[in-house]
Amino acid sequence: DLNDNDITGSISNRIGELRRLAFFQIDHNMLSGTIPSEMGELENLRYAYMDHNELRGQMPDGVCALRNSASPPGVLGVFVTDCAGTDPEVSCPCCSSCEPSIFLTGSPVTAEATTAKPSSETPTSSPTTMEPTCSAVSFTINVLTDQYPSETSWTLVNTCFNQTQESVAPNTLYYLMNTSHSNEYCIPSGAYTFTINDTYNDGLCCSHGPGSYAVAYDGEQVASGGQFAGAESTSFGSCEAVPSPLPSPAFPCNLVPEERATQIRELLSIISDPSLFDEISSPQAKALEWITKDDAIEPMLCPNDKTAGGGCTRGGNVNPLVQRDVLAAFYFATEGDSWDQCSANDGDNCDRVVTPFGVSNQRVGDKGTENWLGPTNECEWGGMACWGGDTPDLNLCIDQLDFDGDGLSGELIPELSSLDSLRFLILEQGNISGPIPSQYGDLDRLMVLDIDFNQILGHIPEDFFRLDQFEAAGFE
Repeated sequence: DLNDNDITGSISNRIGELRRLAFFQIDHNMLSGTIPSEMGELENLRYAYMDHNELRGQMPDGVCALRNSASPPGVLGVFVTDCAGTDPEVSCPCCSSCEPSIFLTGSPVTAEATTAKPSSETPTSSPTTMEPTCSAVSFTINVLTDQYPSETSWTLVNTCFNQTQESVAPNTLYYLMNTSHSNEYCIPSGAYTFTINDTYNDGLCCSHGPGSYAVAYDGEQVASGGQFAGAESTSFGSCEAVPSPLPSPAFPCNLVPEERATQIRELLSIISDPSLFDEISSPQAKALEWITKDDAIEPMLCPNDKTAGGGCTRGGNVNPLVQRDVLAAFYFATEGDSWDQCSANDGDNCDRVVTPFGVSNQRVGDKGTENWLGPTNECEWGGMACWGGDTPDLNLCIDQLDFDGDGLSGELIPELSSLDSLRFLILEQGNISGPIPSQYGDLDRLMVLDIDFNQILGHIPEDFFRLDQFEAAGFE
């Protein structure tokens, strides 16, 4: 994100080497020249804001191929350049939105019939001033959760066109008890009905904590409360002089990147200490950075939709982002880039067959040959095995983690305890140090823990002795 920085020069033809680049925002600068054809090699690029520069010429066919690929709306879902008007600086038949360049006239840009780009500001507790190029208005919702936050959801329906503008489903955004949340959205002017819901029909207040909500539209509060049963609705705004809806950027998860990142962080705060996300060298921070910006799995996993992309949902009760993030944190904590096999940068050197242990259930990925952090379901990563379709409540949830003699080092992370489907943890003959996290005593299905020939220190957690399924341990 380098927008509005007075950057000059041109876009290097080496940009094609950034193969994992997903978000490219260079708008409102002074870049000149043409758009290099090598940009068409960015197979993971999902958003490109290049408007309000001095770039000129024809958009290369290879770049448009990203936009028009077989998976609609293509890999490149949002693509904005200076292609507006009868004589545009950039000829771009594949762009999702066209803007007039500020360098074409001597006066400020006026609003035109182009798709408004959502604000890149981080959501705050009060509405922020929208950029002049955004013809929309702000919608802000503040929620103070009660002691059962996952019961809370809401929808915002544009009644001018009878379509849902924004929404948050249960068990997605609100996980932390007695916690304030503030989220801001850039929406078109119009008439709206806002509905807040509670799945247990006891509202936000006051049986289980002093929860509340407040909604602001265009800077003015239009709804607030907390004491209701199953739902409460408020209508506001007007359809007068509202134009027909314009095509909007196809944001994955229906969330701008900043909002998706915020919701992922809040979701993962239920399994990790949130303060670790701010320590950039911690495994938890590295995993959050990867799953937010670099994970190239398709379709993209959504913090507001447990069904998007498949994966381990434990019967629809858990977002599949959780398991994927925990395994990424395990990778970074055990120095994954230095593993003997199956590291993210290991080429074709991944051939780990897990120990079968004579299990009777179907398994997925027990002969996986995919490198870790690759764009496949994590069950296909080498050294992994997951439960199969004959156990639907555990389908694609981790069953075995098997890295005997693969050069793992670093320390074990407590977050593995959140993967309560895990039965076999095999990490012997490595250089792992530090203690066994006491939280591993919560792994109720754990049957085998083998960490022989490492540098483990300390005591065996007492909770291990209450595990009903526990059969074998190796601590030599």
